[in-house]
Amino acid sequence: MKKQLLCLLGSIVLVSGCSWFSALNPWSEEKRPQAQPQEQNIVAQKIVNRYLWQASMEKMSKMPLQNTDLQNGVITSDWMVVNGVPNEKFKIVTKVLGPDLRADGLKVEVLKMDRVNGEWVEAQPNQRLASEIEKIILKQASILYRRAVAAGEE
Repeated sequence: MKKQLLCLLGSIVLVSGCSWFSALNPWSEEKRPQAQPQEQNIVAQKIVNRYLWQASMEKMSKMPLQNTDLQNGVITSDWMVVNGVPNEKFKIVTKVLGPDLRADGLKVEVLKMDRVNGEWVEAQPNQRLASEIEKIILKQASILYRRAVAAGEE
């Protein structure tokens, strides 16, 4: 009997204690204050993986670059002739998609144009070349990450 009375008394104290600290009481009817941003004009920024971004910049820097946008994780090359073939030109767009160092966190698109009768015409995108460029960038990002871990930066 004493054991049951003590359990009942302990439960009452516990429940009443939770009602005093409504922040701790999950069944409380009180509205909890929401965290307010310090500024109302905060622009949502996309966070990109720094190793994928750095590796992309290193590999793409050998080409004429048209645009680099860190906030959106996009690097765009200008149109360029490769291997001295004057009747075709390529443009490469590299996108770092998120904050994680993962293979699916990188997307490379290769655009191609062919010269037909003196005019540039869009050609079928080269998926194999895009895949090879992705592999090169991912390998470089892996090397950069391992160096950072060895140096104690990560």
